Amino acid sequence: MNPGGVHLIIDGQTAIPLTVSKVERFLRHFPRLIGVRRITEPEVVLVRGGLCGLVVIAQSHISVHTQRCTVWADIFSCLGFDTDCAFQAAQRLLGLVECRATVIERPMPPLRAMETSLSGAKGGLGDVQTPGSLSATAVAPGKPY
Repeated sequence: MNPGGVHLIIDGQTAIPLTVSKVERFLRHFPRLIGVRRITEPEVVLVRGGLCGLVVIAQSHISVHTQRCTVWADIFSCLGFDTDCAFQAAQRLLGLVECRATVIERPMPPLRAMETSLSGAKGGLGDVQTPGSLSATAVAPGKPY
């Protein structure tokens, strides 16, 4: 179990394209398997060439995007979860025949550090960056699974 927030990113392939009902079932049952509480019903919509699915959990979100037989799943919880269990469950429930995962730990910074950062800039926003001003070094690299 990872302390603090954890982000599991899964990229994979299925033998056949996923259906709306399969993605919906995944989003409905997966939260319980990793110990988080679903607070919305799953939403799955058809998009050009694939599907887009989302469920909001009390701790953040779980999303699935597909393009033909390619699957991208994004699981984030600010409370953390067992990434090994989640990865195995996602492989099984989505029917992934090939996949890789990236885990990004996102612990909460100490409140004192946040206060300093927020109070140090014009308007009290700290190190806020506008779209287009982000650089590759601004994002912490993920740890390959």
